[in-house]
Amino acid sequence: MPNLRLERVRELLKRAIGEAIRREFNVNDVGLISVNDVDCAGDLKSATVFVSILGIPINRNAVWPNSPTNVPASRN
Repeated sequence: MPNLRLERVRELLKRAIGEAIRREFNVNDVGLISVNDVDCAGDLKSATVFVSILGIPINRNAVWPNSPTNVPASRN
C-alpha cells in the first residue's frame, strides 16, 4: 500500500499535468484530454501518466502522433 506522501505526490502531479494540458491544447482543436492516473516509482524518480484522448483520430494524432488505431476504450 502506497504511503501518504506518495499519494499526495501522485495527486499533485495529476493536477499539474492536467493544468498544463489545458493551457497547451485547445479542446476544439484536439478534443478532450483527461489525465486518468499517475503511477510514481517509490523513489519518485519516474512516473507513468495515464491519459484519455476523446476526439476524432485526426485530432488525436495532433496530440499523440504515433497513436495506435485500435486503442481500447477502457482496460480491466
